Amino acid sequence: MGLFHSKRKANDPKALTKTLELCFCIPIAKVVYVLVKARVPDIIEEHGGSMRTEDIAREGGFKNVDVAYRLLRAAEALDLFRLNRKTQEWSNSEEAKMMVEGHPGSSTSLIRHVLHESYLGYINLDKAALDGTSEESISSFEIFSGGVPYWEWLDSLE
Repeated sequence: MGLFHSKRKANDPKALTKTLELCFCIPIAKVVYVLVKARVPDIIEEHGGSMRTEDIAREGGFKNVDVAYRLLRAAEALDLFRLNRKTQEWSNSEEAKMMVEGHPGSSTSLIRHVLHESYLGYINLDKAALDGTSEESISSFEIFSGGVPYWEWLDSLE
């Protein structure tokens, strides 16, 4: 039986919560990255603090309004955006306002860097770590770093 189909309860709910956070951190981070890349927090602020999904999608460059809506809903679950059910307008939470370019203490640059360029190096980390550095198992990091293996790069930081 799998984790979600078991009839027995988890021995340690905190450990289960932490495990789930670790398992879903990459997709969650990617949702945040896409919304920042599309400038969604900025667009909402530029339009007085609230907007409908269709307008966000158009101004953010989304090709599909439903994709924009689903990403916003995922971010809403993280308390980053709020949907007013009556007006169907989205607004930024205080956390999302920290993702507005130019906001004091903005996290935009960090999000763009860590979840794009730097993240690419870790895509095949499992292969590099478990299969070695053979030609067949070249990692994304090596491709990204111009051929420097991950472990050599780490050594160069010391």
